[in-house]
Amino acid sequence: WETPDEPQHYLYVEHIVRTHTLPVRENSAGNQYHQPPLYYLIGSLSVGWLPLYELAPGKLNPYFIWNEPRLGEEPNVAVHTYDELPPFQGTALAVHILRAISLLFCAAAVWAAYAIARAILPNRPWLAVAAAAFTAFVPQYLFVSASGGNDGPAIAFASLVLLSLVTMVRDAREGKRISYRRFAVLGLWVGLGMLSKLTFYGIAPVIALAALFVLAVGRQRLRLLGGWFLGGGIALALAGWWYLRNVIVYATGLAILGEGRFDPRTLRDIPEKPDEVARALSWYPEPLFESFWLRFGWMDISPSQWVYDLAAVFSGLVLVGCLVFLVRQAASRKRVGASAAIGLTICFLALLSAFAVTTWRFAYTLGNAYPQGRYLFVAQPATALLAVLGLSELVALPALLAGLILRRPNLLESLRRTVAPVVAIAFALAFLAIGVGAAEKYVVGQYQYVPIWLHFDESTLPNKVQADFGNQLELIGYDLHASEVARGQAAVLDLYWRTPGNVAQDYQCFVHVADASGKPVTQKDAPAGNGVALSSEWEPGEVIRERREIPIGDDVPPGEYRLLVGVYSLQDMKRLPLTGASGGDTVSLGSMVIR
Repeated sequence: WETPDEPQHYLYVEHIVRTHTLPVRENSAGNQYHQPPLYYLIGSLSVGWLPLYELAPGKLNPYFIWNEPRLGEEPNVAVHTYDELPPFQGTALAVHILRAISLLFCAAAVWAAYAIARAILPNRPWLAVAAAAFTAFVPQYLFVSASGGNDGPAIAFASLVLLSLVTMVRDAREGKRISYRRFAVLGLWVGLGMLSKLTFYGIAPVIALAALFVLAVGRQRLRLLGGWFLGGGIALALAGWWYLRNVIVYATGLAILGEGRFDPRTLRDIPEKPDEVARALSWYPEPLFESFWLRFGWMDISPSQWVYDLAAVFSGLVLVGCLVFLVRQAASRKRVGASAAIGLTICFLALLSAFAVTTWRFAYTLGNAYPQGRYLFVAQPATALLAVLGLSELVALPALLAGLILRRPNLLESLRRTVAPVVAIAFALAFLAIGVGAAEKYVVGQYQYVPIWLHFDESTLPNKVQADFGNQLELIGYDLHASEVARGQAAVLDLYWRTPGNVAQDYQCFVHVADASGKPVTQKDAPAGNGVALSSEWEPGEVIRERREIPIGDDVPPGEYRLLVGVYSLQDMKRLPLTGASGGDTVSLGSMVIR
């Protein structure tokens, strides 16, 4: 569940499996009921063979905070147990199947990126390799590709639509015949895209402009007009039923787009709230930029600022390179050609359209919807081609200048033939390393699996403790990983819990590093179970191990300190007393030395 809206997408699939009907607002357990059904129908066919009782969704973590970039501090939206580890079964198996479906769709977009680059710039094949690598290995694209949701099919079909438009515009410009079959294929991609995600409508202006161009420059205009009507008819035949169904089911607002998501009253309110719209848009660019490159989880796992600074430098170089390309095209006699220029324009319009839809969606909600860069991925092949083209211009600039100085006008072309393959392969490998490295550093290991045992051999405990907090939680053991910790580091402590019966609520546990007087110099408070195995959900007799990392600040004086552990309620902030002869409300787990 650790990607945006993944639990809700899963509930959509589960609803179809259980009821054999599409969800509506009144009977939907999730908030994605308004989305077109293609991904969910495919998903239901893929996981419907699993026993229904095994499809129950996992438990969510109520201590999770949406869009809170606190690396390593409760990034998990769900409670994770070892049941999720291979061999997959039940819900874990269903989720991985749904993720595999998304991955296949996003892989199709990578192929489309290569094909689009080859169609527009056939004489520069290595740019296509670099464009495919950029598409695939942008860290956030990798993350979205491996997520369960309808982004994958929307990205794939938008990319295939773009490929069809680019080749049709090229062939019309070159006077080639465009068959009805190609119009039918375009209609197929559009119809399937309309059944994938609501925001797919953003591709409509690009299709309209491409259609006008084809009709303006192509031969046999009446035949071409018939082709466009054929494609549009196929798209409506595939997807129109779902939009008509919305009109029938919902009789208010813009029902055709799904009840509860688009309301004319909200549209009328926007002009009346210019300050709110301006305030929302004022902080919009930064999170959109960050989440296009790398912002994992539910927008709560971010890298260090220098990573975003590096991405900004890269993006700036791309823009400069694109400007250099435009200047060269205007000044040079060796241009890329009219067909290539029109294809690149189509790509730019696709990116601009995706940005406009993302901005409109954000402004429409007056900033209540987080601006996520994944909404731009429907134009990822276009973004990739423009990016690698801009970079190639910067790489070629020294050779171009050297050719002018040495009066060797063909120097750039000769170097391009020999050096371009090496540069393209190096670029692809670099982006592969970036994508895999980002996943390894910022995703793997962020979500803690909670070891839970029903039959636990207490003789294996590193250090035994008998601490019963209010007949609710029992601390039965601990393991301090290091008895000495340097300032600026973290003390790592494993706690072993058990409950004698049902627990009334989710309790908090504190770990104090205290001096001789009992005064804490640092501490770590978190839910018992560390937020991923909530105490109210523990079964009687279960033994749960949780890991705490207690930060040791640079200002903590060196010396010997005690570790004190206690439990309290968030409802009244009262500590649970220790039962037995010892009394009190904290248990000492020995000492540690801070250097």
